[in-house]
Amino acid sequence: GCSPPPPPPPLTFDAPMAFRWTKDFDENGILYFLGTNGGIKSWRNPQSLGKVRLFSSPVGFGKLEDLVGNQVVNLRTTNEPDSFFGVDLISRKIVLEGYCLRNRNSTSHVVMTWELQASNDDQVWITLDARDFALPGRSDGHRLRQGGATAYYEIIRRPEQEQVGYRLFRVIQRGKNSSGSFNLVLSGIEFYGLAVEGSFP
Repeated sequence: GCSPPPPPPPLTFDAPMAFRWTKDFDENGILYFLGTNGGIKSWRNPQSLGKVRLFSSPVGFGKLEDLVGNQVVNLRTTNEPDSFFGVDLISRKIVLEGYCLRNRNSTSHVVMTWELQASNDDQVWITLDARDFALPGRSDGHRLRQGGATAYYEIIRRPEQEQVGYRLFRVIQRGKNSSGSFNLVLSGIEFYGLAVEGSFP
């Protein structure tokens, strides 16, 4: 008889699974991998598959599941300071090496200043990346200014920083958007890095 294939060896820091960015929202991202059951099925929203849980400050418009969707949509929080969108990988941990963001199909209310934070307990949040395109002279380099635009942001880890795997990630807006309000407007996120714990997919 046919015996089932042996389960893959557990992921560790010494034997991780690597997800490397080549272009924005490519097929190498962690959320794409989860949404396609490891690249073997047609893509479905990983939230609807139960692969991730999403969380946020109050949503003003759109569906939270669109944060991990593959379409340009209008998803935004209410007009409150420090608004955020987040993804919980549930039983999985990754060493984040970079992430992509996608703007909605509009040039207004573009996120200008944010932090990408990570946690394992939803209590202590570590800032892995901070961007401020609201500073004078900085906005010209902001690749999310166009409608539907995407951009990749690399996590710069100092040599003395140890690698840490995290389960929870959030984008928290610091300050106001390009239209002067506190609504955080995003139309997609994707993660890249090393999977070091849990089952993928």
